[in-house]
Amino acid sequence: MKSESLEIDGHRLYGYYREFYPYSGRSAYRPSKPLWNRNYLFIIFTWIGCNQLLNSTENENEDVLSWESVKEIVESGRLELLRRSKPDQLKYRAYKEKINKEHGSLDNYLYQNVLNWPKESYSNDSSSQEYFSSKIPSTHYNLRLNDFPYTIDSSIAHYVLWSRLPFRDQRDQDVKGDINLFLKEKFPGNKEWLFFINPPQLQSIKNIWHGHIFMRDIPNKT
Repeated sequence: MKSESLEIDGHRLYGYYREFYPYSGRSAYRPSKPLWNRNYLFIIFTWIGCNQLLNSTENENEDVLSWESVKEIVESGRLELLRRSKPDQLKYRAYKEKINKEHGSLDNYLYQNVLNWPKESYSNDSSSQEYFSSKIPSTHYNLRLNDFPYTIDSSIAHYVLWSRLPFRDQRDQDVKGDINLFLKEKFPGNKEWLFFINPPQLQSIKNIWHGHIFMRDIPNKT
């Protein structure tokens, strides 16, 4: 059915068709069927669907870091490249907001419910003469899996090492050896690991000494 224009009071309207009545010999203009509405709806829903698909694909395909990538990042010091996926980051943010509301701060919650350290006995003072070492008493550290790990390959475990004592400069080879000795005792077997401490600007918890550990089983060479 051919669409025509209709002029009313000097205004030309488009999208009408002329309908004839054979018995009376009369005709009348009627609005065309709203095909454009369906077309626009199709376009809108197609766009929404594609947008959701792209977002979903983006989340699923966020860069999952392999061991080689993680090792390169840690050894180069580009720690800002270690991130959580968008969904995990949103969960972590909601978790922190909930904890802050219920316990006053994330630090308080960690002291009382996770680390079980009396807060008054803890001092985040780097001028202390004592430092973390492989001989640290078990009451002065807590080694646990990260509840909100970075986006890394599933073969890699992400631990957090909480300490009552400050860590020495990790660039010192003797310090690296001491940390490796500690981790070797905690992770016996054919394993390898990476230890690092985020700089202050990347730390979400600044008032408790802690370092990160990536650990995996050493793959068999074929």
